[in-house]
Amino acid sequence: MNALEQYLAAAMIQIEAEDSGRRTIRAKKLGRCAGSAKKIADLIWERFAFRADSSEVESVLEALEYFAISDLEHSPATGGYWTVNDDNFTYYFKDEVSDEDKSEGFDELKSYGSSLRILCAYARNGEDYIFDAMEALRQMDEDALEALRLEHSDRAFASDRVVQFSHNQVESLSKKSTEIIDLVSKENSIDQTPGLREQILGQLKAGRELIRAGCARVYLLQLALVETLTFLAKRYEKEAIGALASQLVAELIKIFGTK
Repeated sequence: MNALEQYLAAAMIQIEAEDSGRRTIRAKKLGRCAGSAKKIADLIWERFAFRADSSEVESVLEALEYFAISDLEHSPATGGYWTVNDDNFTYYFKDEVSDEDKSEGFDELKSYGSSLRILCAYARNGEDYIFDAMEALRQMDEDALEALRLEHSDRAFASDRVVQFSHNQVESLSKKSTEIIDLVSKENSIDQTPGLREQILGQLKAGRELIRAGCARVYLLQLALVETLTFLAKRYEKEAIGALASQLVAELIKIFGTK
């Protein structure tokens, strides 16, 4: 998660915490942090007077799924119904958790969470921190906001962890994988190496099936997709295959949290 995404995550958690906590007049008016990505972007605007892009909000919600801080329900009319759980935020970012109370994978998620420095700072300082930050964001121009989008502090997950894909991610990644498979299928040969095209197609199709399954080990996806796509991105740098391969690699790396 980049710096701007972490601020948006803290804003969402703050809205949810206010609804389940003090129940101020404003909190009662806004309700809990739930709904479509667009609805939640509107809630951020109402609470903090900062206009967040709904696609960025959705990206944040998808990232928070790793910690069970967000959850997506099926809703074709709205593109999905999201909820935010501030209790799970304190569980991973604030509370001291005894060994017997740790869920499976807690230590790895806690370790990854410790690299999300903005969320950790919010956990330590609470509402004063996020209100101060959102005021600063309101005054930034687009260049300054873009600099925050480029600032990443999170470190890699362990390579053998299992990554879960949201419904939207499965649809998007599967569609793009099919597009690149179709493009490669039309190539007569790759680097004039016999059998290389068929090998690459096999790896791409295997990776697509892992995605469609909804979850897979990161190292398998790296072997089946990331390495193959990286090769295609370099080999077809100035062609449609290369552009699509680069785009897909970037999306996968963002989801994995790996370099």
